[in-house]
Amino acid sequence: EGHAAALMLRLLMEKGWDEKAVDAVREMCIFTNHTPLRTGMPTYSLSDMETAIGHSLPDKIRELAGHNGFNTNLFAANLSRYVNAVSRMHAQVLRQMPEFAGKSIEYITNGVHWRFISQRMQQLLDSHVNGNWRLYPERLLTAAISPDQIETVHQADKKDLVDMANEHAGVLRSARLTHDVFLAGFARRFVPYKRAWLPLADGGMLRQLPGDVQLVYAGKAHRNDGQGQGLLSHVLSTGLGLDHNLRFGFVPDYGIETAKLMIAGSDLWVVAAVPHEEASGTSPMKAGFHGNKTLSTDGGFWPEVSGRHGELGYTFGGTNEAEEIRNFYAQLGGKAMADFSSEKMKADRRGVLQEFLINFSAIRMAREYGWVYGFERERPGRSLEQLVAVSAWNRDLQSRPRTHSIRN
Repeated sequence: EGHAAALMLRLLMEKGWDEKAVDAVREMCIFTNHTPLRTGMPTYSLSDMETAIGHSLPDKIRELAGHNGFNTNLFAANLSRYVNAVSRMHAQVLRQMPEFAGKSIEYITNGVHWRFISQRMQQLLDSHVNGNWRLYPERLLTAAISPDQIETVHQADKKDLVDMANEHAGVLRSARLTHDVFLAGFARRFVPYKRAWLPLADGGMLRQLPGDVQLVYAGKAHRNDGQGQGLLSHVLSTGLGLDHNLRFGFVPDYGIETAKLMIAGSDLWVVAAVPHEEASGTSPMKAGFHGNKTLSTDGGFWPEVSGRHGELGYTFGGTNEAEEIRNFYAQLGGKAMADFSSEKMKADRRGVLQEFLINFSAIRMAREYGWVYGFERERPGRSLEQLVAVSAWNRDLQSRPRTHSIRN
């Protein structure tokens, strides 16, 4: 994050401000940018920075930190020999921002730790995967696990979710939830770009869905965020007003354990974030670790998912919000619910589990960072076909001088 710029500033102050010192600091540093939003890239006035460190800064600081103040993320990028985003799309968005134009920004897609996998699913993997799948998830490729076995685990996890929601939602549900009805889960921080309101945007379209639907929500707004609290109130009032074929439940006191139950037990996971404002996102990865599909906008890491147009998940979008809403309901009713009723969703579970556990695990991410830091000889591939091979791009990057400049 941009706060790491303070470390680089200290190193540069110790070594001096000439080009040799800049190159020396750059050789020591690697920077990961975690957000495409300018609000997540702290920028301070130079006078405030000078007050904070106790002395003046040279004019050269503007070349490194920006001409409109001290941009922490820009400074960190200029003082690092390698800069990465946390998804392919995130890297593309950063490269298009004026302050990062022309800079070498690669990407290491985020990953999820196996501890987010339910105990039942871990036991299933333990009993069928030959060897340590937690460190070598690619061993899942040769495991004889059937979709029916994954489905049995899912149904047990879904029952846990339904029981928990019925017990804790209390007055925050429009009707009692059941384990035999299609259930879509949504759990997020309540901030505008996550768009928690979108699945509830059109009650008429919801009522026209082909069958009964359960929408289970969870999440929190910061106590000082009036806009986020307003979004939360809107979701509650709208959801509790649903009737006919629609059931709504909101699970309070959202935390890690609630998230685990919701991700494991939802038939469908829902992501509605504004595409270019989501750096990565990880909840669909956690859903995928259970063989569960996600319906998502094509943002964050989602464009890197193979089969995201039906086989391993569903994608919606549009040129404006009205079109996005129409496409959301078309995908929900015409694809996800149709696959649920035809059992295609169950048939695809094994492929979903393989795709996500292999390509989006924390161990894959750690190995990629290890390659950048010099602990790993080869960078792991980003698809099932690339598990062993190192791409030409990786070989080229590995051969670059370690002191290469990323400045314009």
